[in-house]
Amino acid sequence: MTSWRYAISIVIFHLSIAVTSSPPGSVAVPHHLGPGGWVLEAPDGNETVSFNQTWSTTVGSSISCGARYRTDLNLMSCQDAVNRIPDDVRDMRFGYDKYGVEVDVHLPSRYISYDGLCTIDIVLKDEVTAATGTYRELSLAAIGLLHRCVAPHHNGGIAMGLGRDTDIGLIMTSFKPRVTCRRGNAPPIGNCKHLQDKMTTSSMPKSFGFDVKLPKHLYESNRQCEAIIRTFGLPDVSSFYEVWEAIVAVSGMCVRFGQIGTAWYRGQKKQLYIEIALQAR
Repeated sequence: MTSWRYAISIVIFHLSIAVTSSPPGSVAVPHHLGPGGWVLEAPDGNETVSFNQTWSTTVGSSISCGARYRTDLNLMSCQDAVNRIPDDVRDMRFGYDKYGVEVDVHLPSRYISYDGLCTIDIVLKDEVTAATGTYRELSLAAIGLLHRCVAPHHNGGIAMGLGRDTDIGLIMTSFKPRVTCRRGNAPPIGNCKHLQDKMTTSSMPKSFGFDVKLPKHLYESNRQCEAIIRTFGLPDVSSFYEVWEAIVAVSGMCVRFGQIGTAWYRGQKKQLYIEIALQAR
């Protein structure tokens, strides 16, 4: 089966291999392979479940479920993540605008549940930098993943072959967010989304504390949503992709509900944490 290149973190156990230097849910800094992220093999043919006629006339090719997409998914959490996908039938251009293409939806893009336990990533096929599709199609594919993978077996899965040219995929998996929320001067959720869209998401390992001076402040253009990367005291190796994951988690679990929050224990030695607020300290 064709391999795909995805801009996601370790959504498939870092393909079922636990990395001892990184806590669950964090980026183990795999090799970056270009516009789409990392090569993740699609499941074996005997794991593939084709859509029935109703699904196939709506969303295209196939859904695959399996342990490689994790086996501890919570149905209610994933239902909430699915509900975050807009119900929009307009054509949208999904892609990586840093490669000089105009897009409507910036990738990487992730929907996360209220409790942070379920994520849905929009991904692209190998070597593709942009593709056209609709949110409605992605929403139906996500519902298909719920019914085929999560509900019967608590498994994650992938929906492949979406979009006008079948170049879009959707991965549903579990996540361990390590986020706490608290009352405070919460930024507008739209501004935090803008920060996610515009920040660098490179998976290149960096020493936060040496290569990246700490504390590191990240802003969107209106400075209404601020993220600060801090350390408990020691430098640590991580990537801006892991920082992006943390910002997505705090935005979806805290800012969405009018709170501020912190993502804890990032980096290979769990020395980093990321705060989000309207005016962080």
